[in-house]
Amino acid sequence: KANIIKLKDDETETIINNNENNEPTTVDIKLSQSDFTHGTNRIKQPGTYTLTENIMFDFNAGDINNPNYDRSWLPKCEQINEYPGACQWDGYYWLGFWAGITIESNNVTLNLNGYSVKMSDSFYLQQRYFACIALSNKAFLDTFGPTFLGVGYKSSSNVIIKNGIIGLSSHFGIYAQSVNNVQLLDLHIQNFETHGILINLFSNLKI
Repeated sequence: KANIIKLKDDETETIINNNENNEPTTVDIKLSQSDFTHGTNRIKQPGTYTLTENIMFDFNAGDINNPNYDRSWLPKCEQINEYPGACQWDGYYWLGFWAGITIESNNVTLNLNGYSVKMSDSFYLQQRYFACIALSNKAFLDTFGPTFLGVGYKSSSNVIIKNGIIGLSSHFGIYAQSVNNVQLLDLHIQNFETHGILINLFSNLKI
């Protein structure tokens, strides 16, 4: 038997379903622009994530007249626990904020809810490798990439992404490798620089 606990933090409402051992099993989270101010939104728990408005990725935005000051549009040194590789020469986020949303758990539904996600114009110019949505915890499989990005690549399975617009990206709209049971439904993917959808090593993919 499940219990439902509602939590509200600023604009994010979370519903956590607990099993009989009081262990979280799934979440129901509402996402707004305030959840995307300081970096990639990393989805690490199974459940349903629903947008409540259009989202523009403009992480740690700086001054366009001095764009390289104080690691503008990059992970800050104090964010290294959430974004490994910040201020270092290796690690998952050595390339900067390489994704807007990462789905790092199995059994996730991301409902765009009729809204859009996209890079800001300034972030688009600064961050030249990017996926609006990625189904993994790092940009490349272990041992691949332009430098050592750490080990522990983790992809996700049983994922649904649906009902919205995926907009401006300097590389991909959706990026995934080594995934299973993925559904991409009712999506309009536009203004990408290389691939609207890039998925390698998959099984049971529905578009």
